[in-house]
Amino acid sequence: MEQFSTELAEVDPVRLRIDFEFLKTLKPNINENEARKKLYEIYKKIDVALKRWIETTDKGGLAQE
Repeated sequence: MEQFSTELAEVDPVRLRIDFEFLKTLKPNINENEARKKLYEIYKKIDVALKRWIETTDKGGLAQE
């Protein structure tokens, strides 16, 4: 979960590099700035979703192991 954040400065640079290199493999001439911008948007959504999911499981909302 620490890989993602709603704050740009807190996004894990390794996570960003892995994802960007994957995208670059699919489209070698990808615009790096635009790709990073889109990845940050995705990371924000993932961060919010993970935090909600963890809050729900902590409150017993989902089946726990």
